[in-house]
Amino acid sequence: MTTYEDQTTTAQYTQYGVDPTDPALSQANGVSEQTQIEEGTNSESLPQQSDLERYWDIVRSNPDDFTSWEYLIRVAETAEGGLTPQSPPENITNMRSVFDQFLEKFPLCFGYWKKYADFEFNIQGPTEAEKIYERGVAAIANSVDLWTQYCAFKIEHYPDDVDAIRGLFERGAAYVGLDFLSHLFWDKYIEFEKSKQAYDRVLKILDRIIRIPMHQYAKFFDEFTNLCGTRPIAELITPEQYKQFEEEARTAPPVPPERTEGEQPPPPTEKTEEQIQNDIRTRIYNMNIETYMKTQNETNKRWVFEQEIKRPYFHVKAMDDVQLINWRRYLDFEETEGDETRIQVLYERCLVACALYEEFWQRYARWMISKNRLDDARNIYKRATSVFIPISRPSIRLSYACFEEQQGNIDEARNTYKMVLDSLPGHVEAIMKYAHFERRRHLDDLSVPINILTSSLQGNLDEKSKAFITVQHANMIWRNKGSIEEARQIYQENSTKYLDSKYFWLNYFNFELFQIGSTVEANVKAVYDLIRNTSTLLPETIRDFSHRYLDFLMERGSTIAFYNKIDVEANGPITVRPVLDTKKRGADEEPEKPIKQVRMDGVIDAAAGTPVIPVAPYTTTTGVQPPYYSQGQWSASGYSVYPTANTAQPASYQYPYQYPQQAATTPTTPAQAPVTTWDYAQPSTTGY
Repeated sequence: MTTYEDQTTTAQYTQYGVDPTDPALSQANGVSEQTQIEEGTNSESLPQQSDLERYWDIVRSNPDDFTSWEYLIRVAETAEGGLTPQSPPENITNMRSVFDQFLEKFPLCFGYWKKYADFEFNIQGPTEAEKIYERGVAAIANSVDLWTQYCAFKIEHYPDDVDAIRGLFERGAAYVGLDFLSHLFWDKYIEFEKSKQAYDRVLKILDRIIRIPMHQYAKFFDEFTNLCGTRPIAELITPEQYKQFEEEARTAPPVPPERTEGEQPPPPTEKTEEQIQNDIRTRIYNMNIETYMKTQNETNKRWVFEQEIKRPYFHVKAMDDVQLINWRRYLDFEETEGDETRIQVLYERCLVACALYEEFWQRYARWMISKNRLDDARNIYKRATSVFIPISRPSIRLSYACFEEQQGNIDEARNTYKMVLDSLPGHVEAIMKYAHFERRRHLDDLSVPINILTSSLQGNLDEKSKAFITVQHANMIWRNKGSIEEARQIYQENSTKYLDSKYFWLNYFNFELFQIGSTVEANVKAVYDLIRNTSTLLPETIRDFSHRYLDFLMERGSTIAFYNKIDVEANGPITVRPVLDTKKRGADEEPEKPIKQVRMDGVIDAAAGTPVIPVAPYTTTTGVQPPYYSQGQWSASGYSVYPTANTAQPASYQYPYQYPQQAATTPTTPAQAPVTTWDYAQPSTTGY
């Protein structure tokens, strides 16, 4: 049985979700020593500061620094040689304050809940320790290890309160019983019932376990089978099943005894009661074997994903791409299987390891919404935004605002938008969504949403962000107010400001293309001339506009002569298209290199004539995004990260439409593990 005592420093790091090989630990040590040296040098001129105060200052200046919190806890618990009931009250208060604030910041670190409970037990006894355990299982309800430790604590310190202990086990089973690595918890539950000689209850527990796909399913089935042989048949099946099996056993012919060659078979006889009972037990065993085979199949299907999970516990370090992809595929698998309970269990497990990745919170909330579990979806949004996802990554808050708007909670939605914009006044996505939120509230009066857009242009936005907001402003005037001339005026007034914004020019061009009437051809030509002669777009981009203009001239133009003229300028020899190819290039720049021709069967280098890696058309990128970026619909391309004001290097702006890229390569599917290879004696691998 795996113990939970702290044995070594390395074991402590692993238990508390800290990577003992993290170079940040040794780096923090070095910083601490250097700081001490520097403070010692100036000790005569500066007031002395205790280690506790110094580390408090560090974590307050950077509360996301996990290593500093670790050292702060170490300093607090070793004050004056260690904390005991006789320690000064201020030292005990300091320890509680450190634990409370650390666990408020990192509630998924199950090991520190255990550490806090042990501290309270040593200081005030089991009653206060139990309160900490209750706080812990409320904060991380799907921790197999914490529930196991809590139950072990209850058994040790309240051994006579059997009903309370059983109730606690059942609470834990509801949260972690379906976990693939829940064998530690079930072992403790069975051990407790055996200590009370309650083998009928052990049988019922095992009957539940053998139906759960888990790591050590075969061990539990062997134990179940052995116990079945010692228990009365009435405990093994329901009365209805017993009646059915008894009828089948009585009507089935008895098995003839073995006889030598030439010996005459004995006359048929009726089955004895012992034979009937043995026949019933055989049928029960065969029924259980069917359950075992089904569980084995379900376990092996999940083992493909489980063996790729290397870090099932929470940590502030970024997770590698392979594990993120594995979590996505594991969730895909369970959603395809369709068992809502198992889907929810897996999401909760995922959101321990991937708590800092808003894509999984978003996905979980959307799944809940798809099942019409709106209160659960709201709880997911609040859990994500209150603890794990900072406001500097506002996408999930914007989704939450849209969710509350749909539920009719207008004030909550509006407050969410304002909170985001108060913290990130230059966040373009938030500005745009807030403006349209107010537009839906004021369908007959667009002054409020228009004011949101225009006032944001007065702020400290970069030029590309302003171009985006300007387009949103013009589109709102055109599509919602119905004023074409007013929208055209907005585009015309800003045509000299955003000369290099492909997004601005494309929307301006499309705006004129969508119009009808006798002046549309002249208006489109005017925009095209601005693009060619005034904008600072790249020649290749201008040529793309030329191709779109050619489509317009073919479908709606009044004369073929102008079509032919543009065709020659865009697609003819280099000598007859000087404007497109040389107007953006200085005299000392090199001539344009041959472009690559994209074909359905591959890419051909026009200069060398050699094939390049084929590009599958219209595929999507499934690569992994790091945890600190937006995962909304704008993140894959275009405004991949909406720019914020006062940033030294604004996020790159691209036009949202990009050529498709190749899908990420699928890792080789691991082989299924044979049933006989389980190591039942190995320690916990949950990391919870």
